[in-house]
Amino acid sequence: MRFYILVSLVLLIVCSSSTGFVLAEDANKPDKDKIKIKPWKYKRNPSEFKPNELKTIPNLPGLPPYSGKDVKPNIILQFPNAKGGVVTDYSFETSDKPDKVFTWYKAILSSGAWTMRINPMVVGKDFPKRGVAIMCQGIKSSCTVTVNTLPTKKCQVKVLFRQGT
Repeated sequence: MRFYILVSLVLLIVCSSSTGFVLAEDANKPDKDKIKIKPWKYKRNPSEFKPNELKTIPNLPGLPPYSGKDVKPNIILQFPNAKGGVVTDYSFETSDKPDKVFTWYKAILSSGAWTMRINPMVVGKDFPKRGVAIMCQGIKSSCTVTVNTLPTKKCQVKVLFRQGT
């Protein structure tokens, strides 16, 4: 075990060196023939993480806005330049019961071209105290809907939707 830790530390130190290193088999070659390995650096695209703040919950492909009562949107962000497609992230509160909201989303998502998986937090026949998540995968989209009960007894819904390109 100690040997593996020691080897890992040596590799970490060697690989993090900004000058790179020369392979052992190339030690006897002239400098011009030696292979130098340089560390990989991620080139971040600043516009990738720049969101647009929306005023209303958008109608997303295969996922219409919740049609219950007293829907009060919180922050609604859309990331148009995210890798892999547009990402929409929003949450809202409603005075509907969490089990009603969960049933509505489950019906909407099971009627489309989604492959659905429900988080196994369901305890007994009552709605779970912490919440439940529905994770869906479509042909070019993916979606996670989380339904929670707030301390105020209101229902909070969080939606993360990725539209693939």
